[in-house]
Amino acid sequence: MGFNLSFGKNARMRKLIGEYINARVREKRAFADLLKRLNAELDDNQIQDKAYERLRTNLEVQFYQKQEEEWSKIKHKFKS
Repeated sequence: MGFNLSFGKNARMRKLIGEYINARVREKRAFADLLKRLNAELDDNQIQDKAYERLRTNLEVQFYQKQEEEWSKIKHKFKS
């Protein structure tokens, strides 16, 4: 049967995962915009190659760390 009423833990889990996905999409768009600006600055010779590499690496690390932290919060919340 295609009809399903979701209450309790499963509904909360779906809601949190949906919010997580929406937040990651927003962050991914912001990350892509920052990389575009960084690439434009490199192309316009406003920053040096070494500075570009450091900034890009820093942005990537922050993005993936935040993603992992948010996912672990969701996992820990529903393990108990």
